[in-house]
Amino acid sequence: MGAAKTRELFSLRKLDLTSLAQGFAAQLAAHLLLALALFSVGVGARGVDWVSSTSSHLASAARAHVDGLLVSWETMLPEWWRGWLFGLLTAALLMDVVALAETRLFGDAPGSASAIARAAGRGAGTAADPRRARDDAWAALLRARWLEDPRLKSHLAAAKLPPPKEPRRLAYASAGGATLHGEIFVSPDLEARKDALPGVVLFHTAAGPRDLFLSWKAEVLAARGCCVLVADLFGDANGDGWDGAWAAAPRAELRDPAVLLDRAVAAVTALRALEPVDGSKCACLGWCLGGRAAAALAAASPEGLKAAVSFHGVFDAAVVQAAAAGRRDAPSCALLILSGSDDPFVPDLDGAVAALAAAGVPYETHVYGGAKHGFTNPAQALNDNAAFAYDDKAATGAWALAEQALVAALG
Repeated sequence: MGAAKTRELFSLRKLDLTSLAQGFAAQLAAHLLLALALFSVGVGARGVDWVSSTSSHLASAARAHVDGLLVSWETMLPEWWRGWLFGLLTAALLMDVVALAETRLFGDAPGSASAIARAAGRGAGTAADPRRARDDAWAALLRARWLEDPRLKSHLAAAKLPPPKEPRRLAYASAGGATLHGEIFVSPDLEARKDALPGVVLFHTAAGPRDLFLSWKAEVLAARGCCVLVADLFGDANGDGWDGAWAAAPRAELRDPAVLLDRAVAAVTALRALEPVDGSKCACLGWCLGGRAAAALAAASPEGLKAAVSFHGVFDAAVVQAAAAGRRDAPSCALLILSGSDDPFVPDLDGAVAALAAAGVPYETHVYGGAKHGFTNPAQALNDNAAFAYDDKAATGAWALAEQALVAALG
């Protein structure tokens, strides 16, 4: 992005006078209530003082003590300061007016909470409102972690960007004829500038592409200045992948390494074709089943793909060997493998790594002691299956390594 980073990134919006007036009225009312409260303290203190002074039943010593304590806030302040008190209230009100005007003109403040995170939910299982979580508790936990994510806030603040808006749907097809349904996350401010952006594909777990967790990670990467495509390996537009019975068929299809690679390559091709994307600077990240797709892409090294990251990916030597067999040139994509030592779904990581080495694929492996399958997803804390568990330390370290790999590969 270079020198273009120094440009103003806010997009001017039409000033909504009605909402501005409403906000001003609310702030004015708040400050008036504060002033009224202070005034009431003074009046109340004077009233108590009057009662105490007129009561014949109160001992003179006690009355003198009460008189010393129950004084109005006015008499507690020197005369020169009383005018400053109201001046400060006025200045605070003016600052609120300026802040309201900036918000209406420029939108949400940099680093503020995501509109996508607030709107997304479990969903109704339709194209307009896809299901995005296992259940309501799963969705609520992910929404909470998303909204408090310090990385998202720091990325937005550093780039002076408002949060990305709702993702755009993208229908694309694989060479094998599958119709797939992706979602694009990109800052509209960066997209409007027509600068070429690095592109990143995210591959989903066995629960399918409509996933709050993936949307969260996509937004974090969009805040870093990437154009992100949440890819679809199932052909799932409505979040049906959360239904195990529905997902059984596409999961079975993807056991064929050729089908997996066909759909993974289709996602990279679709990403590179997007207008804001620099087709020579692309990467992919995958979780679980998506890690299998990331490993296959690293072995195949399609044009433009510079880095791949597998989070607790369920890939094996056969996937690597099949993908590498069709490659014509030397591999140009490095693979970062982030796995847990207690993940029962990755029975032969050593064999998969040996296949990568034999295929000449650059790779780096990090195994987190005690981490189980799905260790990067906070919602796995709600999973009763003992094979799954969230590990905060491992998740934080893994994401930091993934971002470092993307920076090294994409700039």
